[in-house]
Amino acid sequence: MRDEFSSTAVEPAESCEPVRDYELNRHIHPTEMVKAYAGHMIDKQGRDYIDLYGGSGSNILGHGYRCVVKAIQRQARQFTNPAMPFPGADELWLFLHENIPGVESMRFGKNGSDATTAAVRLARAITRRERVVHHGYHGFHDWWMASTTCEGIPMALRQLILTLPELTPAAVDFVFRSHPGEIACLILDPLVPPWASAETVREIVGIVHRHGALVIFDEVLSGFRVALGGAQEVWDVVPDLCCFGKAIANGMPLSVVAGAERWMRHISTINYGMTFEGEAVSIAAALATLHEVRKRKVWLALAAKGRALREAYARAAREYGLNTALVGVDVRPMLSFESHGALTARELRWICIQELARAGILTQGWFNLCYGHTDRDVRAIAAALAKALGMVRIAIDQGSTHGILDERIRQAL
Repeated sequence: MRDEFSSTAVEPAESCEPVRDYELNRHIHPTEMVKAYAGHMIDKQGRDYIDLYGGSGSNILGHGYRCVVKAIQRQARQFTNPAMPFPGADELWLFLHENIPGVESMRFGKNGSDATTAAVRLARAITRRERVVHHGYHGFHDWWMASTTCEGIPMALRQLILTLPELTPAAVDFVFRSHPGEIACLILDPLVPPWASAETVREIVGIVHRHGALVIFDEVLSGFRVALGGAQEVWDVVPDLCCFGKAIANGMPLSVVAGAERWMRHISTINYGMTFEGEAVSIAAALATLHEVRKRKVWLALAAKGRALREAYARAAREYGLNTALVGVDVRPMLSFESHGALTARELRWICIQELARAGILTQGWFNLCYGHTDRDVRAIAAALAKALGMVRIAIDQGSTHGILDERIRQAL
């Protein structure tokens, strides 16, 4: 079986595609899936993968989770998109209001990008300021992509977004003092490592408020994973505005922008609204998903799986004498390497991703665990990680990834 997925170098392709760390790579990952169940996906060749891609983090319960499927079917038989209020939407608002500290008022969307864009536009409208400070990835819309080298973004937007290199009170205070009276908000992703302490976040919120700006928690990833009420529950810190998505409906398209009533009442001024904002099937899926998450305490189950992986990985790293770890929070750990001699941290990470793919583990380097992953799955992932680190050790010892990392990836890194 191992010979079928030999690590022998492949002849270089005529042109090397760029390697994007946030995407699956067609040279080592399956290009099409035909079936999924629990924490697994099956490709068109019939190979079964343990799925840690997890629909970009949206699959929190597991593929084909029974009560969610039944809720979808039941709602689809009634109506799909009434484009007006209906009882299910009110029920979901009430659930979120009762279980998430920062939800006093809310609106639905389809993607996390919808929610973060609405929150930032609202903050700009409220403060009458245009600059935005961010910490993390916040979607594909122009306002955030202006912080990257993405093509097609107007130059005029690039000067309006400021990247916060580290989530510390000193860094936050510095950027606000450097642009007095110009910054509308700080938007942060709680899952960007390292995890901040509650004391640190409280101090940061105080600094932002002293400068007359708003605080937005982008909980598109952290929501319902780190706790039912998200990072704000863990930190016991209520932001001005917050955004949720991904896991809220176990793979169905739904997001939420929410916050304090005194801020959300201004949302009519930013013309927020979309055709499928109140699409009923996704809302029904969300209700079923969130009731199950609360009933099963899914965030605790995910954390236990993540801790087991981190402990197994740490043992393997010690065995091979490697300076590497699974960083981030237990519910979504991710690979972290340091450069070693001529080998970059990125090369070492991609060796690990490649070897996991060959072992039937689908990941981009972070592990979106779901409730459907079994103890057997966790043991299989741990074993594959240990073997992958063995290949990393070989690469370090020979001082090159030649003959180990797929040549098409190696040349494109």
